[in-house]
Amino acid sequence: MTNPTRLTVTLAELRELHALPDEALLNVHEAAAFLRLSPNALNWYRSQRRGPTYQRVGPKVIRYRVGDLRAYMVEVQPLSRSYESRKARVDRANVEG
Repeated sequence: MTNPTRLTVTLAELRELHALPDEALLNVHEAAAFLRLSPNALNWYRSQRRGPTYQRVGPKVIRYRVGDLRAYMVEVQPLSRSYESRKARVDRANVEG
């Protein structure tokens, strides 16, 4: 049995999605590709009232603004340890100096 939903996105397709303006609207499959999630994961987040902000365009039509997806990516992406430790060293230097 094969999955009818294609989960892999080419680099060119991903670049096209990320090049869109913040006001552009994406469907569930495009938004999932943008976030590198499966459409089912994105649907689950929405059903749990988590995940990125979405807009209901019709009774069964969901769209995601690219700007909201970008904001969500920044919100959920943890900072790397090297960044955090560097920031802590800079903060200590500012306090001591």
